[in-house]
Amino acid sequence: MVRTQEIIDKLSPETKRLLRDETYKINVPPDFRKGNTEYIRGSILLNGEKHIRYRRDIIDKSRLKEESAEKQAAIAELNSIILSENQLHVFQPNKIRLFIFFAVCIGIFLVTFVITKNSKRLLCNVVENSISNASQTKWKKNRLVIVPAIFLEIDWGRPLTWPPWLIDGLDLFNKNHSRPYDIYLYQRIDSSSRAPFNWPYCRNVHEETGVYLKFIYDFYHDLPDKMLFVHGEPERHSVSPIQAAHCVRDDVFYTSVNTVWWGKRHWTAPNPDPIDNITLLYKCAKRLLRLFGFDSEAQLNPTNKKPEDSSIYSTMCCAQFYVRKERIHHYTYEQWSAAYNASLEPYCTSPLDRQIPRKPGVKSFGSSFEFLWHIILGLESSDMPEPKAKTTSDLCHLFRSSCAGTLCNTAFTRNIF
Repeated sequence: MVRTQEIIDKLSPETKRLLRDETYKINVPPDFRKGNTEYIRGSILLNGEKHIRYRRDIIDKSRLKEESAEKQAAIAELNSIILSENQLHVFQPNKIRLFIFFAVCIGIFLVTFVITKNSKRLLCNVVENSISNASQTKWKKNRLVIVPAIFLEIDWGRPLTWPPWLIDGLDLFNKNHSRPYDIYLYQRIDSSSRAPFNWPYCRNVHEETGVYLKFIYDFYHDLPDKMLFVHGEPERHSVSPIQAAHCVRDDVFYTSVNTVWWGKRHWTAPNPDPIDNITLLYKCAKRLLRLFGFDSEAQLNPTNKKPEDSSIYSTMCCAQFYVRKERIHHYTYEQWSAAYNASLEPYCTSPLDRQIPRKPGVKSFGSSFEFLWHIILGLESSDMPEPKAKTTSDLCHLFRSSCAGTLCNTAFTRNIF
């Protein structure tokens, strides 16, 4: 604001005399203080009684026409002095406003910098935590995990009578942290897991298939590096399946550990669907392959045989296999979930193949998977080639030769229909 005394000091005596009985209003430009509607009140005391109320701009021109030349000159002097003083003093508010502007900009920059730096730190922490969480797994690195499909093959209330291969892989009995394998044990008897069945529960459906799918469903996002899926009595179909699994080459993602060959078997069975006369086993197999994204007809019947279930399949008997987590991850969690949820349905494709555990009857779901694992996880053809030495089907491509329990150069039983 213009100081009044500065105006008075700069007026000539004659100007003071001429204007001492007048009050003048001077306009304030819009860029001064809060705008052109605000008066700057000064008390230019000219005669001890009158005051000038002014704004910073030229005096109202209409008043000048009514004044004498002397008074107009006095008014012009007053106007000039007021303008001059106001321009000097307006500089100070502008200077302060400029300082405030730069201070605010610097403040915004500093706040933005801090937020950005903290955001980057937060992002790094999130990434580090994600990596840390990804590295936190319940499994020992590169240790084989065996998943047995046990039902009543053991006396659950007398664990000391359990077979050595089972006891050796359980923390309950074996505290040796360098043991060659771990076992993840499901029980299929008590859904509440009360003693002596105080182990994770799996519904008792579809023989071993129900357990295999349950494990993959439960641990898809945290699978062991390598797994061995076996029956409750694993040596019924192979001499030493666990030892064989330890002999699998490092670059192999899937292989059977059994020594019985099922070759050239037809899908036909004595239980066709009366609607289309196609065996329920074949229809169930087609449905299951579709869950994994296969063209099931092209996969199971590549030569377009008629009827379609007269096509053949060949595989190693009987759904005991080694597999790495990378091969399971070849399919999405949604695909495995669909297969697992299908296993909980009362039947696969028709009420005619409704399965009751441990009762005779059609077992389309479990049997279909038994003849499909080499397709789903082995990525083989339905009619996979019979193992032959010094060919691409030689088992020595899958198992190390210098390893106790290897299936390389091991004789196997041929079961051809």
